[in-house]
Amino acid sequence: MTAGALRTAGGMPPGGKGNDLTALWAVLPHLPDLLEAWRGRTVGEVAGQFGAPGAAPAPSRALIDAMADLAAASMGQGTARALRRRLARTPSVLSANHHAIECFPELAQAVHFFGLAELLGRPDEPAEPAGMCEPCQMDAAGAVPPSVPEPGEPRRVIPVLSCTTVSLQSQVYPRGLMLSRRVARDGHMVRLPLFSAAEQDTMVGAAPPLTAAGVAAMRRRWGQAGLAPWERDAANALVDAHVDRAEVYDLPTFTAQVGHINASLCRARFSDNPDVAVAYVGLETLAARLLERDLTDPRSPVAALLFDGALRHGLLEALAGARACWERDVFDGGTASLPRTGRTGTAFFWWVDDAGRRCPLRCARDGAGMALVRDGVRIPLEPQAITDALGRGRIVPGLFCSYATLVAGHGLRCHGGIFFAAYLPVMLAAVERVLGRADDAARGGEAGGGTCAGGCTGFAGLTGVAGGAGLLAALPLTVLFDAGRGPRRVAGAVEMFAAGGLTRRHLEHLAGLPMDAVLPVSLRECYMECVPHDARAPGWSRRFAAPMNEGAGVVLSLTR
Repeated sequence: MTAGALRTAGGMPPGGKGNDLTALWAVLPHLPDLLEAWRGRTVGEVAGQFGAPGAAPAPSRALIDAMADLAAASMGQGTARALRRRLARTPSVLSANHHAIECFPELAQAVHFFGLAELLGRPDEPAEPAGMCEPCQMDAAGAVPPSVPEPGEPRRVIPVLSCTTVSLQSQVYPRGLMLSRRVARDGHMVRLPLFSAAEQDTMVGAAPPLTAAGVAAMRRRWGQAGLAPWERDAANALVDAHVDRAEVYDLPTFTAQVGHINASLCRARFSDNPDVAVAYVGLETLAARLLERDLTDPRSPVAALLFDGALRHGLLEALAGARACWERDVFDGGTASLPRTGRTGTAFFWWVDDAGRRCPLRCARDGAGMALVRDGVRIPLEPQAITDALGRGRIVPGLFCSYATLVAGHGLRCHGGIFFAAYLPVMLAAVERVLGRADDAARGGEAGGGTCAGGCTGFAGLTGVAGGAGLLAALPLTVLFDAGRGPRRVAGAVEMFAAGGLTRRHLEHLAGLPMDAVLPVSLRECYMECVPHDARAPGWSRRFAAPMNEGAGVVLSLTR
């Protein structure tokens, strides 16, 4: 069945039944086309595209330096050197995740889907092609990392850019751990806090570091969560092994702690692959560091879009109402502060209030010129004022500014989740269109095209992929968990930890699975997360149980 037929019939890839997914297609109308591109391919074939060199230009030296520096701060110089080698070979990174102790099944499993080629590389293979010595591999001192890593250093790295502007209480629960068992009363997964309720609205990037006393106090409350004995034991063992550690508490920020904890968790999960590291770097943290440099550079496409009045207005109009961008309210001439929660978005950057919460900013003109404003806050829309606010941590880039900087400005190739695969093409098309019109005007009307990321034009030039399907790296759920009692469920980080992780044999099995075989379970979970209760088809849960019970993929258990 074609994607068009799939959408109109409300059908499902093989393994599904009836028109149960009509409500999902209404929420995610772009998804059938992306799934159609996977039809007839194996998990390994799809995953193999993520690390391919592709057509995109090499990432900038500035980006590689910044990303390696951030990785080194929480994961050490060995991982930073492996990251430099990786980015010199391919600009691809996973960008679906939230900066949390990654428990949410879809995002925890995105790591091995995106990184499957790295995890299945032979230990005796060179980390990079022989003789590779590109300038962008050099560190800040001009030294080139050795092509053969030092003993004990990772040979390969799976890079993950994770969102830091969500709140601790957001859907994937950065506030603590999450089990994949759903609570009957509201359908949410079981949550085990490591931060107090008073901090739940704090933005991840502004959260205070975890402390031994705070973690101990929160763990004492877990007895109220109605945990099965194995759930309690697994969650406590995970914290003992990977969180409640002196080296974690010594790190100065929660952001750095998350990078360290996730690297440690993934070493245990992929224990057959000790030469592969997983490196979490905060998306907005990286973008902010580059913007402090770029916004004073007249050659920067993002600087042009922010500070040229005509380009800025064209961009605001082009992306008004677009997902992950802003509504017209942010630039419509109003004066009232925008609500802190809601769907209005923000004008390019979020304001960080004294409680560490993100707040939307308006783009408005007053007697002194254009500025970003909110509740007595006024930041002139000028390079020095914006870079000063970024440096002090009072503003953080929104998703548009982050991806425009990393992709259009610095040549990174990002692969994300189901919403990302819809909004990134829209963002980049607007950048291309607005800058292209400016270039045409400069040429006296001669058609040209916007230049970004070293001169590449068009969506494929900016991303290194031919369309949205190549951007999707978080959806397939290939690992289920059987606790011995009750129904199977998808496996998140706690479940994979309890079962001892994924062996090389597991990963080899996953690589050979047809994508059609794993999509029914994946879409069942996607349906539960995205479709409101009152829009779900009658009897959907009973019919969707069959794919979960039959579930192609790896089934882990407590006894493994």
